[in-house]
Amino acid sequence: KSAQDHAQYLNIYTDGSKMEGGVGAGIYCTDPEIRLSYKLSSQCSIFQVFAIWKAAELAQRIDRSREAVNLFVDSQATIRSMQSST
Repeated sequence: KSAQDHAQYLNIYTDGSKMEGGVGAGIYCTDPEIRLSYKLSSQCSIFQVFAIWKAAELAQRIDRSREAVNLFVDSQATIRSMQSST
């Protein structure tokens, strides 16, 4: 879909990463523009799931007049894991 098609939806992008410097997760919402980042324990192994959870919480707090919510996730392993648990 084009950016214009997505305008009617609440769009939230998620990311999580683990590097030598630590573990973190972040979310970005396009409208309203909101950027949130979280520093997590270096022992954390579910940082992608954490980002999705925080995005879902944010979606619940934002205006619900939109038709739907799009959560953009770039981790196929996380998506598959969540699909297999439902």
